[in-house]
Amino acid sequence: MKKVLATLLFIGLVSCASYKPEVVDNKDTIEKDYKVTDASSRYRPTWIEDASYWAKEEEQDMKSWQFFSFETSAKADRELACDLAKANVKADIASQIKVKIDKSLDSYREDGQTALSEGGFVRSYINRSLKSKIAQNLVGARTEKTYWEKRNFSTELGAPKNVVGYTCAVLAKIQKKNVELAIDRAFHDLYKSKQAVEYKTQIDKAVDEALK
Repeated sequence: MKKVLATLLFIGLVSCASYKPEVVDNKDTIEKDYKVTDASSRYRPTWIEDASYWAKEEEQDMKSWQFFSFETSAKADRELACDLAKANVKADIASQIKVKIDKSLDSYREDGQTALSEGGFVRSYINRSLKSKIAQNLVGARTEKTYWEKRNFSTELGAPKNVVGYTCAVLAKIQKKNVELAIDRAFHDLYKSKQAVEYKTQIDKAVDEALK
């Protein structure tokens, strides 16, 4: 019996020694030109990369709210980085909404609709004015979480120069009805044009896609 147990133990040890963990390809494997030497938490929050996925995993109320995240570039001061992140909440949310609408519009553009093509008057309005118009009309945006990092940039790692910088990330949420109202008001001037009204169906579909 002892010989059997010893044999099983030996087999188990060999199996463990030969086991290789699965390598997961993620953004942490990308070579960076800095090292994080301090941060507000031990682990980088998942909401920075995908706020909607985080909200879903955390069982947040996604029927009533939309979630956004953004991170500043490196600044000389930690407080400055976080103040900028919080101060620019509306502009950053508006920017992300504008990008989503712009990308979605391609899915609903039919052949020959030059107004919705790059350079067309609808797309020109979106690129020129939509972000600022949405930001002006956004109300009720709330900062839910913040996360900061102290980064030591090094020429040895590929950075242009050796410098210490701080980044700050913000998770914000805003009620969907407020986003929809801001978008409606942003498109109000565009819809004064009879030509733009012809494409309202496609634009509305793109907006709905962006709000998911």
